[in-house]
Amino acid sequence: MRLLAIVTVAVASALLSAPAAAQSPIAGGGSFNDAPVLEPGRYADTLRGGEQLFYGVELQPGQSVQAGATVTGRSTTSYFMDLKLYSPQRQEVGDASEPFGEQDRRIDLRAESEPAEQPGIHFISVAARKGGADVAEQFDTRIEFQVTGEAITPTPTPTASPRATATAAPQDGDEDSGLPVGAIVLGLAVGLVAGFAGRRALARR
Repeated sequence: MRLLAIVTVAVASALLSAPAAAQSPIAGGGSFNDAPVLEPGRYADTLRGGEQLFYGVELQPGQSVQAGATVTGRSTTSYFMDLKLYSPQRQEVGDASEPFGEQDRRIDLRAESEPAEQPGIHFISVAARKGGADVAEQFDTRIEFQVTGEAITPTPTPTASPRATATAAPQDGDEDSGLPVGAIVLGLAVGLVAGFAGRRALARR
């Protein structure tokens, strides 16, 4: 029993002394236009009631984003905590939502996008949709995400190179081909013989 108690105390002490995962403080943007573009990792921010914060992450074709948000705090009214993912065209491609009421102290949200079809900045947003409180209550928010999938490199389309066009040699019997060389030579020879014979006939007279 004493050995078991010693082991239990040692395990508990190790768990309490283990350092928490590092989280970088970040300030989310109030819209798509001013969303900070982040590298995959863990970040800490503050979310107020009725507020929506935006973050950006760059994806290549074939890659997806897996995002998680942990919201902790106390509330005097009811909220819906939303985690949403958006494409570069600002179309919603993933979401998760959970209620957060007076009895709640923490909720965890997870969402994952489909593989990207084109490169560009995708967006992650966290929102506390207010259920009726006048005071903008404040919640501690922990955001983490990772990029998964292999980036697809477009295959270049081969272009056809110009080819020389062969000119067909004229064939015997073509209408536009000239007379054979032999026929031309024979015609000249006959003309010369006829001319010579004519001159001899005139000389005898």
